[in-house]
Amino acid sequence: MAAAIHKTRQSKPERSSERFRAQSEIIETALGPVEMAACGEGPAVVVLHGALGGFDRGMVYSFPETGFKFICPSRPGYLRTPLEAGTTFEEQAELLAALLDALGIEQAAVIGCSAGGPPAVYFAARYPQRCWALVMGNAMTGPIKGINTLMEPVAKMFFGWDWLTWFGVNRGVLYLLRPNLGIQTINNREKQAHVIAMLRSMYPTSLRKPGF
Repeated sequence: MAAAIHKTRQSKPERSSERFRAQSEIIETALGPVEMAACGEGPAVVVLHGALGGFDRGMVYSFPETGFKFICPSRPGYLRTPLEAGTTFEEQAELLAALLDALGIEQAAVIGCSAGGPPAVYFAARYPQRCWALVMGNAMTGPIKGINTLMEPVAKMFFGWDWLTWFGVNRGVLYLLRPNLGIQTINNREKQAHVIAMLRSMYPTSLRKPGF
């Protein structure tokens, strides 16, 4: 009887992988598999997430009630999209075109958030006839000076322990680092929920490390 009800204990990343499988799907494209989620109906809008994101970060920036269909892929190296599908921003733009082909979508607007900016720009430049709008949201357009020196020790610590991300997300560490966020959202529950959802889309970091 004990054996019948025994459940194999899973690590948090494994449990997270199961959650992601339930929330997203894998689309086979001509250039490789792409994980994505979608919501809403109407003209297509693709959300390209930034660093430490995934399809779940794109969904945070999706508003289906506005009358658009939001398509949120995990960029290569994030969650279930293999890094080999696009190791450069140019390749990621080509992968986006292949994803739209697989979905039967001729045209889409593209929102490039943070590190999702460069592939968004490449897509718009290479496929102007397929990009009916380009939106850059706090987006990168080139290398950040000193990024390697600054980020390498931080990244090693951050990616070393998923529990560190969990602690930061659930204890509101970002509010300590960015007090203005607390001021801006203190009387607005909708904004608070948006920030919390954004923070949770960084966890677990181990499933986002290759892309970062």
